[in-house]
Amino acid sequence: MDRTLKLSGRPFIALTIIASPALLAAGYGVSRNLLDHHWSEAAEIAAIGGIFCAFAISQLWFTEIHVTDEKIALHGWFGEKQSVLFRDITFSKVNMMFEKDWPLSIEVFGRDQRRPVLIIRTKLLKRADIAWLVSLAALKVRH
Repeated sequence: MDRTLKLSGRPFIALTIIASPALLAAGYGVSRNLLDHHWSEAAEIAAIGGIFCAFAISQLWFTEIHVTDEKIALHGWFGEKQSVLFRDITFSKVNMMFEKDWPLSIEVFGRDQRRPVLIIRTKLLKRADIAWLVSLAALKVRH
């Protein structure tokens, strides 16, 4: 059962909406500096904006959840960030808000039942992947 869950388009849309005012301000700064023939300042603003956008998008782009027969693992830029073996899971809790088929997160608890060992932010994933993940018997989901 090797499966990789990737992000839906939803977080990229949210990032675009949140970053739009900053991008518009940067674009205005670049255009004003170009009109005033301040080439180096315009290039500096454009470079800083480009680096910011590339960093923000890459944080999302490289986020994945790998599910194997033995464990579930969160992966980021530099590989595996967190993981838990299915045999170590005591139970999992699905946190709902408004959308019944699109929960906020899944908290996975181990032996220490006061604090989750893994939190999966499900608003980033596709609905079909969330439904599959919640249906896994190995997660021991409590409703």
